[in-house]
This record gives sequence, structure tokens and C-alpha cells, in this order.
Amino acid sequence: MASETNVVIGGGQAGGRAIQAMRRSGFAGEIVLIGDEKHLPYERPPLSKDFLLKGSAAKMPTVLDQAWADENKLTLRLGVAALGIDRQARTIALSDGSSQPYHRLLIATGARLRRLALDGADRPNVLYLRTVEESLAIESYLKPGASILVIGGGFIGLEVAAAAKVRGAKVTVLEAAPTLLGRMGVPELSETVLRYHRALGIDIRLETFVLEMEAADTVRAVKLSSGERLETDLIVVGIGIDPETKLAVESGLEVDNGIVTDEHARTSDPLIYAAGDCTRHFNPRYGRKLRLESWQNAQMQADTAGRNMAGENASYDAVSWIWSDQHELNLQVAGVPDKVTETVVRGDLGKSEFVLFQYDGEKLVGGITVNLAREMPIIRRMLASDKLFAKTHVADSSVKLRDLLK
Repeated sequence: MASETNVVIGGGQAGGRAIQAMRRSGFAGEIVLIGDEKHLPYERPPLSKDFLLKGSAAKMPTVLDQAWADENKLTLRLGVAALGIDRQARTIALSDGSSQPYHRLLIATGARLRRLALDGADRPNVLYLRTVEESLAIESYLKPGASILVIGGGFIGLEVAAAAKVRGAKVTVLEAAPTLLGRMGVPELSETVLRYHRALGIDIRLETFVLEMEAADTVRAVKLSSGERLETDLIVVGIGIDPETKLAVESGLEVDNGIVTDEHARTSDPLIYAAGDCTRHFNPRYGRKLRLESWQNAQMQADTAGRNMAGENASYDAVSWIWSDQHELNLQVAGVPDKVTETVVRGDLGKSEFVLFQYDGEKLVGGITVNLAREMPIIRRMLASDKLFAKTHVADSSVKLRDLLK
């Protein structure tokens, strides 16, 4: 394999972790990284947390540094976009006019942001959050007295809102749905998050959206569906993402709400792998295909892809896990329940320090912690177990969760 070339398209966390896994697994051939950003691979979660609080003083969350790249003979083609994949010739057309051959290829293109379709939404003070530059641009507005409008009450929107409030800004959040985090379908969580943000002084407007933007050089005010006019210095849009599958679609790979992969991170072409937000993978643990948007998925699926591109036959079947830090509110969610028949509460909902256990019949299928992060590793082990956990036991705070695993 020393004469072979493995190529990675995508300079984010998944691309970086896959490259590290290849070298760890003994791949001795050339590794080429193609990334349209000019940075070495980095993780994105800190962009809506630490970066908004510290700005340029925050540590760049790189996955690998230049010294590692040099030591491991990584060929970097940064600031260059992949335009197309010729599967028969095994080449990739690049935006600088060149082409890159490959023996095996990883697509780790992540996701594209959903954009507002409103006149004025292209103004410079209407910002999105996906890259380091976008995070720093948002941070530059977060000053005492500034009026910040956040569109979208999901994790990203709420993290931005909390950071802006801590920085002294006046913050309004618009959520078109009747609840926050409604996609999770957990009323106890939605109500807790709403109560926390309102107590922090954030103006949360449910079932409210922007009808019009008053825009000249910048957007200075918006008209809301409620009929109100709201002035603003900055609009941050967080209305979701879609998997970036353009290369896969145009090259004829199987795509269905993400690039379809098996548990080994292989696509419908056995020489092409995919990992991260761009994929919809088969997970043997759940017995179905999943599309996950999380740090963990980018980390572990990419590790599987990298190992297999080095000649292994590893499987990816982890218990799903995501988290969000919204100032002093820490939320962690494990599992992807297909059906929940009962939710069991452990702790005090009123104190915003509790665990929610989700059951399908007598089987534990999900767990959510609010300001009890220390319990999450145990909950993930419970979800990975074949044991049945009595609802009366998990609800009893005097019973240690680790004891239930014995």
C-alpha cells in the first residue's frame, strides 16, 4: 500500500480524524487532504461557545497541527475546492484547474447551511455560523447594548443567544415552532430550556418569524409575523443544515438524505468512503440508517473510515450522543429513539438538574441530562447494554446508576 494514494475531500473534523486513523492503522502511502477552507482541519462545536465568548483569544480547535502534518507526510491542498469525481478514471477535478488521482477516497464535505429566502438577507449583518471566520464576525458584534436577533431556537441559535447575553447584548430569539427544540419531542426539556433563557433575560418569541427586512447597506429592522417592528444591529440565522452531497450525486453514488454508507463507512462504490454530517449510515445497533449531526458522529465514523481505508474492516455502531452548552445550562442527549412510550424523570425539574429516561415499553431507548453531565457516560453504557432497567430504579435518585449496570 506504500505506493497508493488515499485522498480526503473535506478539511473539517471528520477529514482530520480519518487521516489520523489511517496513519495509526499503518497506512504508509500518500495521503492528500483537499479542503476549500485555508485552515488545517478543526472542530466546529467551540465556534458557537468559546469563540463567541473570547473571540480571537480563543484557541483554534485544530484536529491536527502543521508539525503532525509534516511528520506524517500529509499533502495539503487547502483553499482548493473539489469540483467533480471521475470514478472510472479515479480522479478529482479541482478548482485550481488541476486534478488529483486516488486509489481510495473519503468524502467528508459536511453540511451546507439553510439560508433565509428574504429580500435583504444578503446584507453583511445577516450572519450564519459554520466557519471560524463566521464565528469571529458574529463575536465582533457582541458588545454591551447591542441588539442581536437570533432566528432559530435550536442548539446553535440558543448557544449564540446565551453567549450574546453574557457579553451584555440585548437578545431576541425567534422560533417559528410552538416550542424550543421541538424536533426532540421532549416537552420537559423544551420547557426547561425556555424557562432558563427567559430567566437569563433573553426575549424568546415562539411561533414568530420574520416577514420583511428593512435593508439599505445593512438590515436595521425587521417586520415580524406578529406585526411588530424590531430594530437590530445583527441577525444570526440558525435554521438548520442539509448534508453536502453535490459531489456524490453528480458522480452517481447512492444518496438518500445524505451519502448512503454501510457500517464500515463505505459508499455504493467500494473505493469511496464517506463520514460526518454529509452521510446517512447504517448503524447495526439501531438496525436502520441514521443521519446524525454531531461531534461524536464526525469523530467515530471518520475513525472507522480511516481504519478501513488502511485495510481494516472496522464497524461503526456507537450509541448516538450530542451535547449543548448554553452559558450555565448543559444539555446532553444519548440515543435516537424510534418510538418513546414513556419518559421517566430522575431529579427535580424545577431546579433544572435532572435526567430524563426514555422508554419504548420496558426497554430503555434514550437518555437526556440537564446539568448532570457526570451521569451521561453511565447512561451511554446503559443504552449499549442488553439489560432491562426498571423504571422505579432509574427514577430513584438514591440508587446509583452505575449500580444498575452490575
